[in-house]
Amino acid sequence: MVFDGCPLPAKELTNDARRDLKAASLARGLELHDAGGAGDREMDAEAAKLFVAAVHVTVEMIKLAFDACKARRVESLVAPNEADAQMTYMVNSGNCAAAITEVTI
Repeated sequence: MVFDGCPLPAKELTNDARRDLKAASLARGLELHDAGGAGDREMDAEAAKLFVAAVHVTVEMIKLAFDACKARRVESLVAPNEADAQMTYMVNSGNCAAAITEVTI
């Protein structure tokens, strides 16, 4: 398991845009949830998608996941910067057979 490290300064604008999109997704999800109320399945499903898009992973969440991996003897590390570059290096150098990543915005 590879976790993201420090954010890259060169991606500051991208990260700002992602943060804004997450905030907008949360606001819209709350609007749909409040407007539809429990029972409107279509609105609830759309609100749920927006809530997923709004999730912000905190340092505390990463530490919990990292500690859980360690407790289960799952090899894991924190990349110097973004995990994608670290995973690419590990696959290309033969240190792992495959990598799976998901980028959400």
